[in-house]
Amino acid sequence: MRGALIWGLATALSFLAAAGMFLLLANMSARSYGEQSLEPRRSSPAPPKDLRIILDKERLASLKGREEQQLEIGVRNTSDGKLENVEVRVAVFSENTAIRERRSYREEVGSLLPGESTRVSVELDLSPFAPPDEAPPERPRKILEVMASADGEPPEVKTAILPPG
Repeated sequence: MRGALIWGLATALSFLAAAGMFLLLANMSARSYGEQSLEPRRSSPAPPKDLRIILDKERLASLKGREEQQLEIGVRNTSDGKLENVEVRVAVFSENTAIRERRSYREEVGSLLPGESTRVSVELDLSPFAPPDEAPPERPRKILEVMASADGEPPEVKTAILPPG
């Protein structure tokens, strides 16, 4: 009887010692990693751009899937200095990455004085792209990427996704 009591006591002590070690290890690992917030990290705000692109959303929505579509793009100098060699580039490509066709357009603006705005008219070909070989018939949307750049300034880019058709 005495042996069974000692065996039971030794088993209970072994269990408590093992549980205590697991709790100690769990606390040590929790302290080493620390808690991380699921909130996105707030970065410092980006410096203001000196060159702004102005797109008319209603005009973008009214573009049709055919040739000779006019798009007016506004460009504004928001800096305190003159911007030289300002140009606007437009790229039209399919959201279907199997279609490699890309249409590009480029317009020279010249220079813009501080606070000055100008409008550039670009004639786009939004007709359907040639489908890739062995592709099922579909009408993927087109992506319109507008980029304005000037000497010594980072480019400003705006992207629009046009509805199919």
